[in-house]
Amino acid sequence: MEHFFYDDTFCSDLEDLARVFDIDEDNVNELKDDWQVKVELSDLEPIFKVDADNLCQLLADANEDRLSEDFDEEAKVLKALKETIDFEKLKEALPKLHYPNNKFKTITKAGLVEWFS
Repeated sequence: MEHFFYDDTFCSDLEDLARVFDIDEDNVNELKDDWQVKVELSDLEPIFKVDADNLCQLLADANEDRLSEDFDEEAKVLKALKETIDFEKLKEALPKLHYPNNKFKTITKAGLVEWFS
């Protein structure tokens, strides 16, 4: 199993989780037989959620003093962004990190014992 979160701690594998709990091959058998923790799995995603709408909002926020009062230009800006930027290519080029994906798995003592052996 790779790349998950325990609470807010990112773990790239079970070794990282074992470190969180100070568990090693010498003391794993000292855990209670029913010991378990719930972890949240992760997905590898670009560090920014980039699309025309998000970029338009960022540009508007950064240039608020240059916009008309009711931002009538929004539709034109969105059209220009969509026609001139390949957002899929941009997403592929951005650095990626692991983010929680709302899928969970339970790690048990038995699983750790097996992993250590």
